[in-house]
Amino acid sequence: MDSLGWAYYNLKEYNKAVEELERAVSLKPTDPIINDHYADVLWMLNKNIQARHIWSNVLKFDDTEEELKDIINKKLIFN
Repeated sequence: MDSLGWAYYNLKEYNKAVEELERAVSLKPTDPIINDHYADVLWMLNKNIQARHIWSNVLKFDDTEEELKDIINKKLIFN
């Protein structure tokens, strides 16, 4: 579901992407990559507060890799 959602995101089909990514998050609510993708699509749908909230939560997950934390911190600063 994450891969399909991300494919829709890359095709700029954000409404389809958000549906798939919501399903993916419901199955793996603490997966850092899936949540990051979900926040990215929310951002593109102008749901900026929700996106920032999700990105902030990803920073707190135990298994979020440092590289992803750096990327998310930049999104939080520059978006």
